[in-house]
Amino acid sequence: MTKGDIVHISVVFSIAITLSAGQYDIIEISLPNAGNVGATSRIRKYQSVLDISSNQYIRFAVKARNNAHLLFSEKPASNISSNTDEFIEIGIGEYSNSKSKIGLWNIMENPGEKSWTTVRTANILDSSNYEYFWVSWSDHEIKIGHGLLIGTDVFLQESYSPTLVIKHLALCNTWGSAGQWKLFIGRFITFNLHTLVEKYMYNKGFGVFLPQRPSGHKNNMMDSYKNNMMGIVDRKKHPTT
Repeated sequence: MTKGDIVHISVVFSIAITLSAGQYDIIEISLPNAGNVGATSRIRKYQSVLDISSNQYIRFAVKARNNAHLLFSEKPASNISSNTDEFIEIGIGEYSNSKSKIGLWNIMENPGEKSWTTVRTANILDSSNYEYFWVSWSDHEIKIGHGLLIGTDVFLQESYSPTLVIKHLALCNTWGSAGQWKLFIGRFITFNLHTLVEKYMYNKGFGVFLPQRPSGHKNNMMDSYKNNMMGIVDRKKHPTT
């Protein structure tokens, strides 16, 4: 495999790993609509997509009409019991793309119990354009925000039990919406980007991550950057074998 190759793995869903000049990796995931399912039934619909045991954050983009879900757990999603295992769910654009929430399952030594923190997030998702987000987890607190700059534009956060060790990420889409996902793997450096700096970085073999901003569109990753702050990615090659 050479740089720039795209590998498609067909299981229940498809994953494509795109190598962009060895600077950062993008995992592209296509998920079908898993149906109109409630919280307990939804657990069986998740697809494990990434080992995040060495991470404390994830950056991603999703294109969906509504109901984009993420699950953070110690076990792969297929091995989770909704009655006993601790895990965290994040739902983006639920209730017809009007609200988002964090769900704590069996946390704080309450087996079989779950609690939800919900906020209004009108039209946070878009079926035609990717919306950009980050999630971080450290010191027993999980947060989600707009954009790709960790720690900015937080719209949901919740404390969770120290007994939960987050090792796996799973995804699913429900209630009439399929989903296109992009997971950004690599370390981003952020700073003020000016023309000369941009040219210098390109000359040195770095790349500038510049997603398209739809005209008049809200909640785009660009909204989280002030003073023309952009994301620069440094070299992180995916294995080529």
